[in-house]
Amino acid sequence: MAWLETDRHGRLRIAFKYYDGRTYREPLGVEASKRTRVDAERLSSTIQLELSAGSFDYAKRFPNSERTKKLGLKRPEQRSNQTLKEFAEAAWLPEKRLEVKRSTFLYYNEIYKPHIEKAQIGKKLLSEINDEDINLWKLELEGKRTPRKKPLSTRRKNMSLDVLCQILRLAKRRGLANDKLLIDARPFKNEENEDEVKPFTEDEVESLLKASEGWERSLLSVCFFTGMRRGEVLGLRWSGVFFDRDRILVRRSLTRHGESSPKSKTSFRYVQMLPRVREELLKQRDRIKLRSEFVFPNRAWKALNVNWVTKALWPKLVEKAEVPYRPLMQTRHTYATLMLQKGAPIDWLQKQMGHRNLTMLIRHYWRWINPGELSQETLARLGAVKNSSNQPHPDPTHANQDVLREA
Repeated sequence: MAWLETDRHGRLRIAFKYYDGRTYREPLGVEASKRTRVDAERLSSTIQLELSAGSFDYAKRFPNSERTKKLGLKRPEQRSNQTLKEFAEAAWLPEKRLEVKRSTFLYYNEIYKPHIEKAQIGKKLLSEINDEDINLWKLELEGKRTPRKKPLSTRRKNMSLDVLCQILRLAKRRGLANDKLLIDARPFKNEENEDEVKPFTEDEVESLLKASEGWERSLLSVCFFTGMRRGEVLGLRWSGVFFDRDRILVRRSLTRHGESSPKSKTSFRYVQMLPRVREELLKQRDRIKLRSEFVFPNRAWKALNVNWVTKALWPKLVEKAEVPYRPLMQTRHTYATLMLQKGAPIDWLQKQMGHRNLTMLIRHYWRWINPGELSQETLARLGAVKNSSNQPHPDPTHANQDVLREA
């Protein structure tokens, strides 16, 4: 346990309980202020994590302390003999709680509990874990089944692998893991392409919209024609809908664990409404009479349950529309492919979807753009470029010199 204190002269110091059970205090040599407290709190948290993990080295952390010389304080070697489970719960999870959003932390914990804590590798000592143990753990994960008796998805298995590697990397940085351990495990292969972009066709989109009524139709319209993520749509509030500007402000996201900020910094954005989206949102506003701050509320006028939407409502609508089932996330992929097929500017689409750059669009969606042969109208437009073959070409050398002189 570590905490901050202020001495009688108004200077900060750190107090902590050491391995021997005694409380020690070390001065930081700075006056207590709002700015210095931020850095001191960060240091206090780091020391707390190191003490919990058994990696705290008194002499290394406070090299000028007289106490280490007089008392000969050393980190007890037996503290490094922790199991993976003990280290994860004493060091990795507390560190993640400080680093990531609450929803992300809960998701990490949701992955860790069943797939690492309860696995055989969780019982092994950190210092004894080798590459073979990681391979055996991967085989164990391959054999797991969901409550519906289905294999774990490739995404779920790779998320579990990522969590395991994060724990082992932290242990290795703190000198608790085997130095020869290679933490470069290959990801699980997505043999069935379950996370692949599989957009709905225009006819399938219309079938889904016809199969839905009332607020459900409005919900699907926003999903299919804004490119917003599932959580962004379900977490949308009326305060973020601007009919006078035909814009939707994306600033919150609804997850299974509650509300959170959007996925990334570029996910904070304005989305331009297509006419059919504006029409459906106006219908939804008239429908609920603004009795809820949420655009798509439940019967109690609170936020919808994410699990219910994805596992009950969406499958019901897909079955009713008689179209091949794809997860709800494919509505976002559908928007991207439809917009590109209809000639939407790619930089505009990037901003609509909240991507950091154009790479994501090109890598995931470009192969779905197959115009075949260009229309006669397009060919005529392309051929209307003025013929400049008879005009003299400027000397590139002189042109470059002019540019340099201007610079």
